[in-house]
Amino acid sequence: MRTRSTAALATLALAALAIPAAAQVWREPDPAAVVGRWRGAVRWQRCAIDGAPRVALEVVRDGSGYGVDLAALADGWGVESLAALGSDELEGNRADLRVTWRAGKPGRATLTVTLESGCVATASLTRASIGGPPCDELVALSSIAAGCAALTPPAVDVDGLVARLRTQRRRGRGDAAACRRAAPPLRAALVTAGCVPEPTPAVVGPRIAECDALIATLMRAIRCDKVAVDVKQRLLDQARIVGKSAAVGDPDDRAGLVDSCRATAVELDDLLPRLGC
Repeated sequence: MRTRSTAALATLALAALAIPAAAQVWREPDPAAVVGRWRGAVRWQRCAIDGAPRVALEVVRDGSGYGVDLAALADGWGVESLAALGSDELEGNRADLRVTWRAGKPGRATLTVTLESGCVATASLTRASIGGPPCDELVALSSIAAGCAALTPPAVDVDGLVARLRTQRRRGRGDAAACRRAAPPLRAALVTAGCVPEPTPAVVGPRIAECDALIATLMRAIRCDKVAVDVKQRLLDQARIVGKSAAVGDPDDRAGLVDSCRATAVELDDLLPRLGC
């Protein structure tokens, strides 16, 4: 039953990929606001493990996702992968652990680790700054660029500028104007190389409730450990496409999307319990 149900889930995922991406409305945190070194206090709830009261960790950009080493939180924990799921959050999950990253005000974030046992660790984090938001953005983009193989670097010497910024920071100075000049061309080059997403343009029309409900159901399937990894990837691709499509302005297109999203969500809602999700 599980094999047939998983195959049906994959078929649904592939079928819904045909929904046209008429409007770019997929949301995710700006990578330049996520990547960096973070510190903060940790609150432990319902936990038997001996966790750290404070943590220092680094978030890196890895392809289209992120990596964060949780070893500083507790012994035996390691690097976890986080992915954007069409909201202000990043998430990673496996059978016994779920990690959620929520961006807050500039330079602030909340990291939550939930274990299958019910233990919850919540870290309230502040990102290390190199001299104000423009320079913090540039440093984060520079870090992403270091792992972007397809990047064609802009003419400005970003590495040299970042090195100078670190020296200036130790002396209590910065150069926000230079950062404002250097960050946009570097971001544009990273977008072209596919290493950071394009900024989300304005929404064409109001959101479609049925498509938002479908995305929520897809996310439930992605979080389920009974769903095969390759199927989860198809579901995530589907969620991105539905998210891009669900704000079209044409009434006929909207009517078609309402029907398509509603029908797919009903099928998924019926199928997931059979998988144990």
